[in-house]
Amino acid sequence: MSILILALITVGMRAGWSLDRFIRHRRIDLWRIHRTIRQTGYFLSLLGYEEDQPQTSLLGSGISNTTQMLASMDRPKRRGRPPTHSLDRWMRVVLAWENRDPFRNPMTLTEFLSQEFGTYADGTPCMSENSFYENRKKVFEELRKNASLQQETGT
Repeated sequence: MSILILALITVGMRAGWSLDRFIRHRRIDLWRIHRTIRQTGYFLSLLGYEEDQPQTSLLGSGISNTTQMLASMDRPKRRGRPPTHSLDRWMRVVLAWENRDPFRNPMTLTEFLSQEFGTYADGTPCMSENSFYENRKKVFEELRKNASLQQETGT
């Protein structure tokens, strides 16, 4: 008797798994019961399965949709938290790091950042090496831009 109950439970679980896979792969429309019995749709929505809505094509929507898309692309990027230190401060820090003499003052970047920006109570620097390298790129871009402007003006 217990073997029969175990077999029925196994068959039921396998049937449920197959039905779930059938629905997840969006083959439910091929199943005729879904269209003929209205309660089947309600039951499937109760289980959390949703029907696919037909997607509208971009070509049929016209010029107004295109202008809306272009307007959304032209919006300025969302800015995160404002930077803690200004670009001038980073310029001084980056130039001090690049112009240091590694033979006279052999210190690591972490020690240098701790000296410039301070440390937290546990001894870690307030600025990470990643933020240093990100701001280093910005400083170099700014210096290149300033150098090209000076060459154009001839000073």
